[in-house]
Amino acid sequence: MIDYFTVISNMKKLLFSVSFFLSISIVGYTQTINFSGTISFDTTWSADTVKITGDIWVNNVATLTINQGTYVEFQSFYSINVSGRILSIGNSNDSITFTIKDTTGLTNYSNNLGGWNGIHLFGLFPTNDSSIFEYCKFSYCKYTSLIPYNGQHIRIESCSFNNNGGAIDIENNIHSLIKKNYFRNNLTGLFVNANSNSIISENTFQNNGYGILFYNSSAMVNNNIISHSTDFGIQVSDTGSTSVTITQNEITYNLTGIKIVEASNSHIIINKNIINYNNAMATGGGIFIFSASPTIINNTIAYNNATGGSGILINNYSKPLIIFNKICNNQATGFGCGYQDDGAGILSIKSFPFIINNLICNNEAENAGGGISILDTSSATIINNTIVNNRSNQLFGGGVSIAMDSGDVVFKNNIIFGNESSQTYNGGSSQIFAYTGSTPFDVGYCDFSDTTNVSGYHSANYNNIILSDPLFISPTADAGISYDALSANWDLQTISPCTNTGTPDTNGLYLYSTDIIGNSRVKFGRIDMGAYESTTLLTTSITNLMNSELISIFPNPVKDNLFMTSNEKIKNIMCLNYLGQSVDLKLENNSVITSTLSEGMYFLILTTQSEKNIIKRFIKE
Repeated sequence: MIDYFTVISNMKKLLFSVSFFLSISIVGYTQTINFSGTISFDTTWSADTVKITGDIWVNNVATLTINQGTYVEFQSFYSINVSGRILSIGNSNDSITFTIKDTTGLTNYSNNLGGWNGIHLFGLFPTNDSSIFEYCKFSYCKYTSLIPYNGQHIRIESCSFNNNGGAIDIENNIHSLIKKNYFRNNLTGLFVNANSNSIISENTFQNNGYGILFYNSSAMVNNNIISHSTDFGIQVSDTGSTSVTITQNEITYNLTGIKIVEASNSHIIINKNIINYNNAMATGGGIFIFSASPTIINNTIAYNNATGGSGILINNYSKPLIIFNKICNNQATGFGCGYQDDGAGILSIKSFPFIINNLICNNEAENAGGGISILDTSSATIINNTIVNNRSNQLFGGGVSIAMDSGDVVFKNNIIFGNESSQTYNGGSSQIFAYTGSTPFDVGYCDFSDTTNVSGYHSANYNNIILSDPLFISPTADAGISYDALSANWDLQTISPCTNTGTPDTNGLYLYSTDIIGNSRVKFGRIDMGAYESTTLLTTSITNLMNSELISIFPNPVKDNLFMTSNEKIKNIMCLNYLGQSVDLKLENNSVITSTLSEGMYFLILTTQSEKNIIKRFIKE
């Protein structure tokens, strides 16, 4: 006897099972499906097109897998909300697309028309790669297309984000890898917030409102290209104790290259970046620092434009270390007499920078301080820099302008040469203009262009100054931005007067063990002036001749008479200037009258009775 009740019951169960199977698998057998509502079990989308007809929720035990080639089309302002995880993995030939059906009204933010509402990940899978997006295309999201929250580990790789309100917003303790993505024409690029920790590598950001913004978060940012942002390329705004390393990025053609704002407790390193052609509407073109103390090391900061601080602006009690950078051909276009119109290379306001071992050349300020401007109660340590061929067009201090109400300036071992300004005071120099209140500052062991080293209302105390051409290998032909400092060679010739003439005591000068290009910093027993350490003092034979004890000369430096003592009779004497040109000397007994010589470095070539040639170098004051 047939139990029809049992048969009907089993048929119902079978139909339910088939229906349930189809509900989670049919996406693999149709070309277009509509989808909305809750996903409670592991689900795979592999249709050609998935039309999102309402908000979707992936619960905390489910994984939504989206196969390569899937086109996810939102029919209106809907979102995908993930408490579990999502695996959206395409490939280079067959990507996954997230976009809107109709973009009409996308840019009108008074309503929700024209865009979808993003993918929100609420992060209950705190494991590596709990959600993955590879080879996905995100476009026309009304606000932010991808928002991970609350501790989820996420990998976003080889994706593109185009024409969204925002591309990615990472929130609250997310561990993320963001690599090889392309961000273009978004109102905002990447926002990393609230104790998040990210690796951001090999991405391209182009034509976004901003590139990357960090707030109270740690990150490693390396090998990215960030260009043509209508605001900043990278900004770190941080009141917490975090760490951000920005290294080997190309940051070009933005409003401001890098901004570090209110980050006094953060550990920030800006290393080996190219920060060029940024064009600020106000101060701070290349790097803008406000209430922060980053380390800025080994960067090229060039061709940037701002009203002041075009290369680097330092403000509001900041204390950066600026070392081994090439800060060249930046232009400050401000035309007033306010402090924000100064300092094409570096401008410091109410701050305490350490400026060490940098090349600061061919910058140009419309107002004052073509190379460096130290203003408004700032103190500064300026050591072993090459500050050459900078220009100020309206006022003074073609090389350096120092005007402060209080504070100390340490100025040692610098080459400050060939700088120009349209005005000087008391017939003084274009190299440094100083207005330092009642207390002069000290300038020591430097090479200057002319005899009046410092001009201004109050002079400096200077000592051990040489007044000679530094003899760079191939410098620019003149001052200002018309000459490309980066194509020049600022290393020192073998016979440069700046070799082995820096301060004998380098204690407390914050010097590193190398120069700007990695040569050992102190060779031949004494540091060189400027940013470059010569690798050869003279050839071995000439060095031996110069160190010969057969003949001694004194005093050195000399003002009038140079005396000689010799163990042998001197048969012949010749004098060469630093260019190798012969110079006439008047001899009296065992002395050379040097009062007719111009200030600078000279070489005596002496031949003894036994035909020995001895070379002696001396400085004429």
